[in-house]
Amino acid sequence: MVSERSPLDQAKAEQRNTCRSRLADMSPAEHAAASQSICTQLERAAASITSGAIMGYLPLADEPDIRPVLQSLLDQGRTIGVPRILDAQQMDTVQLESLAPDHMARGPHGVYGPKHGAAIPVDNIGMIIVPGLAFDQQGNRLGRGGGYYDRFLSRLPSDIPTIGCCFSCQFIEHVETGPMDVSMSKILMEDVGH
Repeated sequence: MVSERSPLDQAKAEQRNTCRSRLADMSPAEHAAASQSICTQLERAAASITSGAIMGYLPLADEPDIRPVLQSLLDQGRTIGVPRILDAQQMDTVQLESLAPDHMARGPHGVYGPKHGAAIPVDNIGMIIVPGLAFDQQGNRLGRGGGYYDRFLSRLPSDIPTIGCCFSCQFIEHVETGPMDVSMSKILMEDVGH
């Protein structure tokens, strides 16, 4: 039996395909330069958070590479967390001790994470850096379709800053959203003004 996709699911799938195509058109040099610009902004945002862990992510190949920020924060002695997928429905935050390849393991959906690390309770998180396939001016986010971030973010206190992180080609006029989608408090992308 084949299930029909809802109009919302169809619209989201079309937006995902558009953004994946735009990301595929970025050259390695454009990706690196844009990532560096984003990292500069993330450093400033993280500096304003004086307590709690900073939750980031270990980037997939087409996502902004925020590893330099994570390394800088680790060097400063900050507590850094990254997502850990627990099962088909949930994720939590696990402490990142090192970015060295031998400390990492590839997990579900190709997402890397620490081989070992303590879970960070949600009430110990001071800021979250969130990747996505698309964002809009209202802070709406289009993820990759698993719903992990939306379920996770819905458990957090509303005053925790959520920073959507994307390239300018992923910033669109209107992200299709449903009742379970969680919006960001701020969106950061590369500085395109020269």
